[in-house]
Amino acid sequence: MDKVKTLMASENSGITAEELGEKMGASRTTARRYVEYLVTTGECRAELAYGIIGRPERKYYPAKQAES
Repeated sequence: MDKVKTLMASENSGITAEELGEKMGASRTTARRYVEYLVTTGECRAELAYGIIGRPERKYYPAKQAES
């Protein structure tokens, strides 16, 4: 969990579960479980990022950015 929090803090422009999984050496699903837990505890926030085609992605940001 500390590694996830450290990676989240270093991403100012947000990060997807897939990107987080690659950086921490885990699957996208595992990374998503960790960040969704952090969302429920208020330690990070999630926003939908819409592309041109397909499903929107959830981008995760540290909670301190939500206040600014």
